[in-house]
Amino acid sequence: MLEYIDGAILEAIEKARTLKTKIPGAANLFPDFEALVVKAETEIDSLIGYLMHIYESTDYQNPDNLRQKILQYQRIVGSLSILENVVIAAIARSHKDDEYVNRLVRAICREINYPLQKPIASCLSQKYYHIYPDYGLLCIPLLEADFLLHIADIYHELVHPLIELDNPKLERFKQELGSFNVIVKQFFGKEIERVERNSSRKDFIDMLHLWSDCWIEKWSVEFFCDLFGLYTLGPAYAWSNYHLCVKISTDVFETPLFAVTSHPPDDARMQVLFHALELMGYGVERQKIGLKWNEYINIMQFKKHAEYAYAVPDTLLEQIAVSAFEATKTISCHIATEGEQGAISKMLNDAWLEFWKEPVAFPEWERKTVKKFKSSLVAQHN
Repeated sequence: MLEYIDGAILEAIEKARTLKTKIPGAANLFPDFEALVVKAETEIDSLIGYLMHIYESTDYQNPDNLRQKILQYQRIVGSLSILENVVIAAIARSHKDDEYVNRLVRAICREINYPLQKPIASCLSQKYYHIYPDYGLLCIPLLEADFLLHIADIYHELVHPLIELDNPKLERFKQELGSFNVIVKQFFGKEIERVERNSSRKDFIDMLHLWSDCWIEKWSVEFFCDLFGLYTLGPAYAWSNYHLCVKISTDVFETPLFAVTSHPPDDARMQVLFHALELMGYGVERQKIGLKWNEYINIMQFKKHAEYAYAVPDTLLEQIAVSAFEATKTISCHIATEGEQGAISKMLNDAWLEFWKEPVAFPEWERKTVKKFKSSLVAQHN
């Protein structure tokens, strides 16, 4: 096994070196990707150094340390896989669509007063909209550069760096998230105590522990991302979320019973947006979207599970809407209001007004609007 792992390490080193040859030269690279190239090359060199260390180190030649050597090898190969299949792939593929979406993301960041440097955007996504905060790389689906109804998801992804990166400007934002998670822990702690006093259902107590973990480990972040999107963009974000749910949801009330899930139930995500719309003063829009959401649920005959209300209690949904609102204000981001919209916010909110006005005619309006907007971004850049 020791000979095998040494051979595997040498192969990984050769693949890492070859990976650097796939990075285009300056003449074939869009300027937005230059910083990402520097970071990627530095990261590859660092990983090669780690691989050389575990190959040459006398400590790792000791059979007693073979397990640790394999674990280190797996960790490094995992990092190389992200570089190969995401970062370098995005750099090597960059073309005019990437140039446009980078201008779009830059304009969004300026419009909402985003506190960090804009991420680099690529139209090479392997899993819908997704961001890699460590690389500052935002991946969006290939066709999104030519359409409007899901651009709102960019706003969602911009929050992950605010939570994951270490920057003093973000401390108060993170504190609001941390304070909310304390509330979650206290809430479920009291529920667990109550059930323990009045019931012998260990399975239900286990589920309460699970839902507490879901909120603290994953859901609170996703709710914060959704809420930031709504607060900085406006109702278009809620409409976009509705649109996505209609496309992909198989059960909007799906409730985890055995393992932590990465995202909360789709209905809970909509309900928290409804609370936030009320906070923002968009009561009319909240009613319109709510009617469409309930119509969809009735048509699809989705039913709430018995455990649903315990997993996503309305009191926590209301509280996180307030907490995320305060968090967004701590970093001085622009809060969307009906009377004060930037060019992109207005375009995305107008898109939904146009869609509902005449859905059949919307594609033509969308094509003209996107074409005009792309031209305006080019003019601004020049």
